[in-house]
Amino acid sequence: MPASHAARRRTADDRYDDLEQFVTYQILNLTARLNRQSMRLLEQTSGLRMPEWRCISIIGRKGKTNLLSISGAIGMDRGLVSRTVQTLTEKGLVLTERDTADRRVVFARLTPAGKKAFDTMYPVMQARQRHLLSALSPGDRKAFYRIMQRFNLALQEWPDDWRQSDDR
Repeated sequence: MPASHAARRRTADDRYDDLEQFVTYQILNLTARLNRQSMRLLEQTSGLRMPEWRCISIIGRKGKTNLLSISGAIGMDRGLVSRTVQTLTEKGLVLTERDTADRRVVFARLTPAGKKAFDTMYPVMQARQRHLLSALSPGDRKAFYRIMQRFNLALQEWPDDWRQSDDR
C-alpha cells in the first residue's frame, strides 16, 4: 500500500528531527558552551583570549616548547599558533628563540609575567575541570574517556575517499 503524501512528508521532515542524536551536533554544542564559559573565566581572571590561554597552558606545563609541538598538543593550526605566540610576545608573556641547528624551528617560553598569568589561570581551570567531572561517577569518567578514545580511533579510520567506501 503506497504511503500517503502526509506520511511521506512527515517521514522526510522527521529525518531532521534526530539532529540532536548526531554525535557531532552534541559535541559541537557542548564545545561551544564550554568555550563561552572559558572565555568569560579568562576575561575575568587574566584578560587572555582562548588561543592565548591554550598556548600559555602548554608552555607553562612543558616549559620551553617548539611551536609545532604546541600546535599538535592543542589541535590549533600552526599559523594561528605562530600569530598567537607573536601576540603573547608583544604582551610580554612569552619569549621566542630560533633553534640554532634548524632556523625554521621556533621555541617559546614564558616570561615571569607569562608564568604569573599561567599560575593565576591554571588553578581556576583545574577547579572548573574538577567541577565538570564531579557530574560523573568514577565509572562514568572512565567510560567517557574510553568513548572519546574510540571516537578518535573511528575518526582516524574514516576513509579519505568516503564516497568510495562500502560503509556509506
